[in-house]
Amino acid sequence: MKITEVLPFYPNYQPTPRGWREKFWNFCVEIHTDQGLIGIGCGGGGVAAIEIVKHAFPKILLGRDPFDVEQLWEEMCWETIAYGRKGIAVMAISGVDIALWDLIGKIKKEPVYKCLGSTENTPVLAYATGENISANIDSGFRAFKISKVAGPADGSKGMRRNVERVANAREQIGSEAELMLDCWMGWNVDYTIEMAEQLAPYNLKWIEEPLLADDYNGYTRLTSEVSSTQIATGEHEFTQYGFQELIARKAAHIIQPDVSWCGGITEAKKICDLANKNNITVIPHRGGEVWGLHLVTAMQCPRAEIGTEGVKSDSAVEGVPELIDGYLSPFDKPGLGVKWCDNSSPP
Repeated sequence: MKITEVLPFYPNYQPTPRGWREKFWNFCVEIHTDQGLIGIGCGGGGVAAIEIVKHAFPKILLGRDPFDVEQLWEEMCWETIAYGRKGIAVMAISGVDIALWDLIGKIKKEPVYKCLGSTENTPVLAYATGENISANIDSGFRAFKISKVAGPADGSKGMRRNVERVANAREQIGSEAELMLDCWMGWNVDYTIEMAEQLAPYNLKWIEEPLLADDYNGYTRLTSEVSSTQIATGEHEFTQYGFQELIARKAAHIIQPDVSWCGGITEAKKICDLANKNNITVIPHRGGEVWGLHLVTAMQCPRAEIGTEGVKSDSAVEGVPELIDGYLSPFDKPGLGVKWCDNSSPP
């Protein structure tokens, strides 16, 4: 079987988001074969990534065997490495790679998690990322992540606001449910250490991405000095080499590759293997979305994230697994097990 066509497109389903996400969030891609099968995927980088897929990748992909997925990944990487060692080019590779794995599953008539070597489809506990905690409780979630509301520029009043938000969330979900705090690169080292101390009574499972993604020294200091909770990062890290740096420096207790951004399923599996060898927990960013759920299942990641507010790439597809008693597991259908919604397919 050979690849005959690669169709990247900007999804029509996407609502108007905020800030940079309007044009640099996700894109979708189809890979067609000479036997009529189609693989679908979702990458990051939006319209910019589409240009890379359109102009850089067809000469690599057309006429090739989808099962050469690792070789194709390497060739796409080398084609773009001069301008895309991290960021949009890797996000473009990610979407194509996911589509190749969907295609491999369809050819083998197996779900992707089995193609990755797993025979078990054990449900994974899902956590909701969003501020509407009561709605997420009603939806059946048992674990919750909220965002910080203030940073260093807001001074002591901002710290109190952060504490109030976490305290209110803890009161709503009870003492046993897991609670996490996402800082989206908005703090610095000293501020994070102080906030971790003030938030200790509320038993946070982890503080997520408090520093800029490249501040490896800062993260190393946090993991050595913060004892009340774990430090998680990796949402904005790319390829196994970026995660090698995090792991070698002991810069995170939990790493969070995003399958649609970090290099696709091929690279994310290597990241998981590396983390497992070093006893580092992997909880992928957006891992509860269909693009990452098969990897989460295959690699036995302990949690799966679902974003309950803002842009959700799962709204592009039909057949997404439903939350059951707080847990998620992929369907045993070939490939990723989903198809485009009518308003999300290429024009």
